[in-house]
Amino acid sequence: MMACKYAAAVFLTQIFGNIITTAAIATRSFSYVDEDLVQVPGAVRASQMPHGLQLLQLHQARKSPAAQELVDEDTEADDSAGEEEDSDDEEAEGDSSTGSAEEADNEDSDDKEAEADDSAAPEEAGESQIPHQLVMTAKEASLDQMSQAVQDNVKQMLANSPGVRLRWLSDANCTAYIQQNYDADLIKIFKGEPRGSYRGDICRAAVLAKEGGFYLDLDVQMKVPINRLVDKHTTFASVLASDHTVLNAVVAAAPGNPVLLETLEQIRRWYHHKAGLDHKQWMGPETMLLGLRSVVDKECNGQKISPEAGLQWQCGSQVFRFYEEKELMCLLHANDECPQIRLSSDFTGLKFGIFEPGTHRQLIGWPRFANCTGWGCGAGGWDVRSTGTANKTAS
Repeated sequence: MMACKYAAAVFLTQIFGNIITTAAIATRSFSYVDEDLVQVPGAVRASQMPHGLQLLQLHQARKSPAAQELVDEDTEADDSAGEEEDSDDEEAEGDSSTGSAEEADNEDSDDKEAEADDSAAPEEAGESQIPHQLVMTAKEASLDQMSQAVQDNVKQMLANSPGVRLRWLSDANCTAYIQQNYDADLIKIFKGEPRGSYRGDICRAAVLAKEGGFYLDLDVQMKVPINRLVDKHTTFASVLASDHTVLNAVVAAAPGNPVLLETLEQIRRWYHHKAGLDHKQWMGPETMLLGLRSVVDKECNGQKISPEAGLQWQCGSQVFRFYEEKELMCLLHANDECPQIRLSSDFTGLKFGIFEPGTHRQLIGWPRFANCTGWGCGAGGWDVRSTGTANKTAS
């Protein structure tokens, strides 16, 4: 009788022990999900993300190392032992493999490394159709006469772009250049324009059409080397702006490029008030867009100009490359595309970036440098001289 009571007590103890153990495991297996969600780098509240992202993050949490450690901790030793046996088998197989397979792998590796080196290293001047000169225009005679913020921005970009030389053109330089290379009509237009940014539009088009090269507005800040904006096939590059025009603050062109030649014609039409021009838009972006459309109509049957076409595409004899202006993701915390100085600024102009087209948000620069505090960034483009001064200059 005593033996039966003892056996029954043991049996009940084992049952209650299993129940407690099962409850503890269940508690851990349900609690790790919430803990791991909190620890996900860059996680946001579930109420701030789409339902699909909530499911994805939950799925990632369940697959996290912490979850696997809690769920599989009793089997780690067995798995480790099995992995050691598999490793021994793989080593034996590796010893019996042929040298030819190893050589093939090495060749593939060398090819991949060469491709990586090609993508990382700046292109040599002879490899690009775009001359490695950076054209910049201003009223002032030299960069040293600009504000310190403008100087720092330009010097930093040049330091990051080995092989690119600065081609600085003041108003006086632009006047002399247009007189030497163009007709009286264009020089009259240039000298009679009171707005600094419009004179810059005319001068950049005139110089790039003749010589080619890169052009950046003085307030543009590049994240990548300037010469990496193009490859050896590119004949014209710019940015498609958020307002569906061409952001002519960033331009690259081969010498004699038809887009720049057509842009100059559209500039003449603008000042002579020809039909088909909307004077409610900024002159430079509108005339360059019309010049581009004219070339596209002739070269590739009016193909649609949009980010959907991709980063670079062929259009008859031309190879176009277009980046895209997008609003930065300036949320609660600073990030790579929206550093703290941009995040904390009240200036709307700092909230835009220049990206490769597509959803991957590959940032290449910003339309305005980070220390800019207002439109024009103190570079003089928004300055307007008096009509009397313009007429006196044009005479």
